[in-house]
Amino acid sequence: MPAFDSPPREDPRLLLVSNRLPITIKRSDDGKYDSSMSSGGLPVVPGYCIDPDKFSEGLKKEKVQKRIAQLEQKFQGVKLMVGVDRLDYIKGVPQKLHALEVFLTDHPEWIGKVVLVQVAVPSRQDVEEYQNLRAVVNELVGRINGKFGSCPPRFPLSSRYGHGINTRALGTVEFMPIHFMHKSVNFDELIALYAVSDACIVSSTRDGMNLVSYEYIATQHKRHAAYQEAVTMNDEQRALNYSKLEKYVHKFTSAFWGQSFVSELTRISAHGEKKLLLRRSSLAANAAEVAINGDADL
Repeated sequence: MPAFDSPPREDPRLLLVSNRLPITIKRSDDGKYDSSMSSGGLPVVPGYCIDPDKFSEGLKKEKVQKRIAQLEQKFQGVKLMVGVDRLDYIKGVPQKLHALEVFLTDHPEWIGKVVLVQVAVPSRQDVEEYQNLRAVVNELVGRINGKFGSCPPRFPLSSRYGHGINTRALGTVEFMPIHFMHKSVNFDELIALYAVSDACIVSSTRDGMNLVSYEYIATQHKRHAAYQEAVTMNDEQRALNYSKLEKYVHKFTSAFWGQSFVSELTRISAHGEKKLLLRRSSLAANAAEVAINGDADL
């Protein structure tokens, strides 16, 4: 029994199934998608989710708090953005890096004040196409860091988000706009990185199950953002956005998804069983009528 996590107009898989099978998909007043099918139905349940409490509890650990303090000190004075992806074609890592290059080119006033920490988890390293992808990403990282790595991360500022640049440091290699890590990171390091970041950049070109945005929101209790919007958004707007996203993430949890899926399967099973019994009763009644008519003819 298949189940899908996306509305029909957003998911070509669901459109394909609905075009090939006798299925009708409807949207209820509460925004949920329901379906009916002659064989019993097709579950359409809330998308893949996370356990936000795991992230909230993880942030309370002493070693995570120490790591957060270390990262805050390391990146003091800059807007920190984070990206966490498998190094896969669908994740749009080259596009993300190129977008940062365009942003810094168009807005040179942000050079030295924005850092992207990109975690690229190795994927299919024995496949030539993925080796080529890594080579492309490495070339982009080197080019962008060489082009814009011209001032150190610490410079005279009246506040963390000031706009002063220490021009005496120009030409040094102490600052890199991209910190690229081609490796997996453990959970504690991941949530610490999420927690200190001002924005999370998700640039997947085609992705059916990306939980990074959920994970990021689950760690943003103290930080209520494309590139320019992320680095210029005011605190009031950040708080408003966070409030909406936080409610969604904590409502549609992995437990909610599982319960919804089982409930939907149970409902569909009961509906199918009812239809089957009605069908059998109808066939039995038709058989009995044929038998009676046959006896009458005799």
